[in-house]
Amino acid sequence: MSDPILQYVNTGKKLNLRVEKMLAALYLSQFSGTVTVINGTEEYKIVINGDLAFFDRSVITLSALDEKTLFKLDSEVPEDIKKRAKEYNFLEFIFKVIENIDRHNILSLLKPVAAEQFSIRPEAAKLMFLYAEMEPFIGSNRIEIFSNLKKNYRTIYFLLTTRFASVVKSTDAERAAINEKLARTNMFDGKDHDEDNKDVFKNQELTYAQKLSEFISANEKYRDVFSLFGLAYGFDERDLHKRYVDIVQKIHPDRLHDVPPALMEKAEKMLKTVSENYELLKNEEDSKSINELMKKYGPIRTRTDYVRLKEYDEALFKGTSLLRLGEFEAAAIVFNEIFLQTLNPVPLEKKIFSLWNLRTKWNEEKKLVKYPEIKNDILTLLKLKEPDFEIFFILAEIYEYLKLIPDCMKVLVLILKHDPENLRAKGMKKRVMYYDQQDKDKKK
Repeated sequence: MSDPILQYVNTGKKLNLRVEKMLAALYLSQFSGTVTVINGTEEYKIVINGDLAFFDRSVITLSALDEKTLFKLDSEVPEDIKKRAKEYNFLEFIFKVIENIDRHNILSLLKPVAAEQFSIRPEAAKLMFLYAEMEPFIGSNRIEIFSNLKKNYRTIYFLLTTRFASVVKSTDAERAAINEKLARTNMFDGKDHDEDNKDVFKNQELTYAQKLSEFISANEKYRDVFSLFGLAYGFDERDLHKRYVDIVQKIHPDRLHDVPPALMEKAEKMLKTVSENYELLKNEEDSKSINELMKKYGPIRTRTDYVRLKEYDEALFKGTSLLRLGEFEAAAIVFNEIFLQTLNPVPLEKKIFSLWNLRTKWNEEKKLVKYPEIKNDILTLLKLKEPDFEIFFILAEIYEYLKLIPDCMKVLVLILKHDPENLRAKGMKKRVMYYDQQDKDKKK
């Protein structure tokens, strides 16, 4: 094994490094197996299987690990892990760990590169759970780190740690300007300046308010309706009820005496969310439906999300039915609307196939309008998922029609790289080269 971290697998040797960096290294190494966390006398396990991570404790436990924590790696994946632990998307799991790490710890790790720039790799487009945070950066090759730290320091740290972004050196002039700003900031000094001159633990009421604030902060960013209660689909209803009661006892209005109005408002909002989601998960049919929808569209956090995604799923079924009936234009409209609302690549792929089936009805003038639109949709799709192989042939035909021969050849080379004996791609390549040469000869 050439990868440094994989050399520790099944050796019994123990690693000592920051938990998020260890997890990112395992993701980059495509590790599958069990990570044993050794924190003093306490031991527990994280199981990684492909793109999934399984953990039976709160992720906050990992975020609070100290520098003495050790990790042991084994290639074994327990067969019954799905029954015993909560399931996460591995990348979202890493981000959730980073999301709960102390702010100043992350800023201190970013301080050495604060005067530099960063650049996001195209592959980062698949990180749909970070889409809103990354949207301001998309399309920029050089993004200043320091000016984005206040709002996006956790996202920047995650992207750099998992190598979905890389550091780009600032020019001398840029660095001088940034260093001037750095000299005036107290961002990295480890103090919470908003809390200066406040004795938070002055009396018991304020201590309770602080604990309540910390509890809400740790739980209000829950991933989905299941994780709000620390459960996975297939849970025991008794566990759901117990977790619900535990939360309600902490945030019920009867306990909110002498807490700041803003904190009381947060607690009341959280209680409403918890109660709604509890009623949702109590219903076995809804619980099953939510699980199925999340497999297709990603996290569902509220009843509103659930109702909305049920409607989208019904629309997807309608669009698929129209596609099968040959109603391609109507199907394309339905699929496009679903994609715009969910950013899920599946309806975008179906939209492309629907439109491509209409091409025989288009005259040359319409093709010059519609082909570039389909091309742009395909390029968007390629950033989100590995599409059906037929999509690559559609892209090659569009490039050929638009006389973008170098781009067409790149796509055909890509197809033949994956399938060297593909006769369709070989024939198309010869045809494109032949007609391209004829066009060149005519111009001489």
